[in-house]
Amino acid sequence: HCAYGILNEYVEYVNEFFKYGELIEKASQLPVDKGFDVYPTEQLEAQEIAVLKEIGDIYYYKTMLFNLLNLPQTTTDLQWNSDEGPHVEIIGDLIKKYVYYRHTLDVKALEQACFDLDRCFNFVCFKFNTTLPDIIAQNEEKLRKRYPSGTFTSQEAAAKADTHG
Repeated sequence: HCAYGILNEYVEYVNEFFKYGELIEKASQLPVDKGFDVYPTEQLEAQEIAVLKEIGDIYYYKTMLFNLLNLPQTTTDLQWNSDEGPHVEIIGDLIKKYVYYRHTLDVKALEQACFDLDRCFNFVCFKFNTTLPDIIAQNEEKLRKRYPSGTFTSQEAAAKADTHG
């Protein structure tokens, strides 16, 4: 479940990141005398927030996975300008082999893939002038609003109390 959540949220992250890139591309095509000065910056800011929220959602599932495996919850502040995709793929593949093929879980490889994922997302956070711990804290706040009972319920999930005024 956790690995599927990471993969699903990663797809959502990529989609939001592409939308952000498209907005940047449109703004760059405006005449030089207009450029970003006339481009709706609130649109760019909203899309940036959407990208960062998806990173927060990925870390929700990463935390759940580490809790299930009794692994320490660590993140790094190191940055690495690389594609996150291979690291997410490794996480999914390791969990698939463990759950479906009954292989021994390669915990070291899982921890390394998550460490590398942290480094990639730290680079994205730096570019968006935030930090991974800030995003994780915002996601925790969102989940506290969504699940006021303190645990997951289908009713609270469907109501999405965090998205209402």
